[in-house]
Order: sequence, then structure tokens, then C-alpha cells
Amino acid sequence: MLVNTNLNLMSIKKLRSLGWNEHDIANYDNVVMDLDGFKVKVLGVVLEVISHKYGVFQIKFNPNPMAKELYKKLWETKILTISFVGRDHYK
Repeated sequence: MLVNTNLNLMSIKKLRSLGWNEHDIANYDNVVMDLDGFKVKVLGVVLEVISHKYGVFQIKFNPNPMAKELYKKLWETKILTISFVGRDHYK
């Protein structure tokens, strides 16, 4: 029987009740790391979309310097929020 030493008995029972087999349980750490990598890639895509929207805004509306600065601050705040919430939520 394969065993993952990072999981306690209750966690193993819970995973079995959810349909995980012994091999999946033994490789739980790999699955979690794959999910973490996926989360990082998704956040990267979200940040790319935000950057693109900012560029489109600049080109389409040609805002004055004050509006540019305000818009830039709003997007910086949004990017930081997504980065920190995403990173901290999945730890």
C-alpha cells in the first residue's frame, strides 16, 4: 500500500470517500502542486488581460494626464489585489 506521509488518517479517509484510489492519495502532493501551478498560470493570464485592457483604454480614449494617472492607480490596485488574494488564498 502506498502512503503519503503528509496526510493524516482523517484526510486519507476523506479522499477515499471522494473516490480517490491509493495511487492518487500517494501522489496527493503532486496533484496539489499541479493545481498550484495552474493557479499561477491563470493569474498570469488575468494580469495579461488587465494590461491589454489598459492599453486599449489608452489608445481608444486618449485620456488627459490626470485621468491616465487615476486609471493607472485603479488597475495597479486591482492587479495587487488579484496577486495577493490569489497567492494567499491557495497557500
